[in-house]
Amino acid sequence: MEMRSWWIWKCYLIVLMLLRGSNGVESFVGMNWGRYATHQLVASSAVDLLLQNGISDVRIFAPRPSVMVAFEQSSIGVTVTLSRDFILRDKYVSNLQNVSNWIVELLLPPIRNKVNIT
Repeated sequence: MEMRSWWIWKCYLIVLMLLRGSNGVESFVGMNWGRYATHQLVASSAVDLLLQNGISDVRIFAPRPSVMVAFEQSSIGVTVTLSRDFILRDKYVSNLQNVSNWIVELLLPPIRNKVNIT
C-alpha cells in the first residue's frame, strides 16, 4: 500500500511539472566577460552585443564604474551581485558605513544616469 501511494505522488508531481512547463519556455545564457583576458572587450561593445541578441537582463559581479557607464540609457536590467569574499572583507564587516559609502560611490551614479539596476 505504501509503494502505491508513492507512485501516485510521483505521477502527480510529474503532471504538475508538465502543466507548469506548458505556459512557456524560460531560458538563460551565461557569458563570462573577464577583466583579465588577453583580448579585452570594450564595455560598450559588450552592451551592443547583448542588445543585438535580445538579452534583457544581466548579472554583474563587483562592477566597475566604466562598465556601469556602458549600460546607461540601455533597456538592459542590471543585477549587481557581490561575491562572499568581497562582502567579508574586514573593511566592510567591521564598519557598516563603508558599505554605505560603497553603495553611494558605485551604485548611485549609475542609477542617476538611468542604468536599470534591478
